Amino acid sequence: MTGVTGSPWYTNHYFDAAGIPLVCQQKVEDFWALVAVGMNNDVDIVVQGTLLLIDEETGVIDSADVLSDIALSGSNADDVLPPGTQGLVTWRTGTYAYGRPVAGRTFIPGFTEGNSLDGSPSGSTVSAMNAAAAAMISPDPDAQFGIWTRPRYTDTRPPLLNRAGLFSPAVAGSGLTEWSSLRTRRKQG
Repeated sequence: MTGVTGSPWYTNHYFDAAGIPLVCQQKVEDFWALVAVGMNNDVDIVVQGTLLLIDEETGVIDSADVLSDIALSGSNADDVLPPGTQGLVTWRTGTYAYGRPVAGRTFIPGFTEGNSLDGSPSGSTVSAMNAAAAAMISPDPDAQFGIWTRPRYTDTRPPLLNRAGLFSPAVAGSGLTEWSSLRTRRKQG
């Protein structure tokens, strides 16, 4: 995402390896289209067409599918919020790995002053994030969105796999009712 102060912004979305690349890309497009209505109209979003197939256990890139990029734009003319003020969708999987719940986050930059009510996301903004989350996790065997727990390697030479990576399908996603900041990796307030 580019176009306003604080950009570029990047985010990654992970899908089960059995997914059909075009369907996975369309789910990502749907997610961003649902929140783009609240983003400043100078924000340009590109859903990249290069989809990498990653070995979930090792993190090694096995191959790539190349599709056309999809371009979207924000559609709100209000002033953009400060770059550190972002929406947040939290993801839950119901899975535990290595003694911890497998969960994820998607930060959503580019919202405008009109999306902020008394220092928090407006109800319509939270509803848009919730709708985007619901679209992303809707059951689809051709595009199962989830959270990838990265593998960990030892510091030895050569590095050895210490803990295998793991893909867990997301079963819930919700927009936070407070602004958050990727820079601090925690909610503000």
